Amino acid sequence: MSLDNEYPVITGIPANITQDTDPELPTAVVNWTEPTASDNSGSVTLTSSHVSGETFPIGVTIVTYTAVDDGSNMVFESFAVLIEGATIF
Repeated sequence: MSLDNEYPVITGIPANITQDTDPELPTAVVNWTEPTASDNSGSVTLTSSHVSGETFPIGVTIVTYTAVDDGSNMVFESFAVLIEGATIF
């Protein structure tokens, strides 16, 4: 059995996203194409802090994807979601 010391690769991480709030709401539903992950071992788990289609509040939210392979090698990739709009009181 060989030791896996090669990190997984996350492909297709979105660029930062800037979006206005949805009409008459202090939030916005944001969609993006989900990235994928690969690894030399053939087995990798990809998780994320947020998912495409989720509702985001005004301000900046960092979305982080984490890929882990069977050898417990881990890599992170992130992008920012900025929601702009007037605050509703």
